[in-house]
Amino acid sequence: MARNRIEIQNPKENHEEVALVALRRDRADLIKSISALEIQAKMIAEKEKEMKEAMLAAMEEYGVKSFSIGEGDEQVTFTYVGATTSTTFDSTKFKAENPDVYDKYLKTSNRKAYITAKVGGKKK
Repeated sequence: MARNRIEIQNPKENHEEVALVALRRDRADLIKSISALEIQAKMIAEKEKEMKEAMLAAMEEYGVKSFSIGEGDEQVTFTYVGATTSTTFDSTKFKAENPDVYDKYLKTSNRKAYITAKVGGKKK
């Protein structure tokens, strides 16, 4: 009987919990597959970053600006891009100092729905 009172007090929260249990049960294989791919992608990205840093050092050492390897659609081109200086607009500072002007230039746009999945951290 106490459970019924909790459901009545928090109907939205209870519905989301029930829906999550159903989602995990009905789409367990999909969830596991996406999770495995995300873990692999993270590991690959970390390894790629390490290897690109080593390649950058090698291209600087040998003075090579660009080269390609492979054939056709399987070709990979490596291009050295030197350090640069860039100028960006500090919108956070501008908003703090000019909130009335900042609001005048805000633009609202619709975004397509999507999901994210991350490795690590605590997720429901």
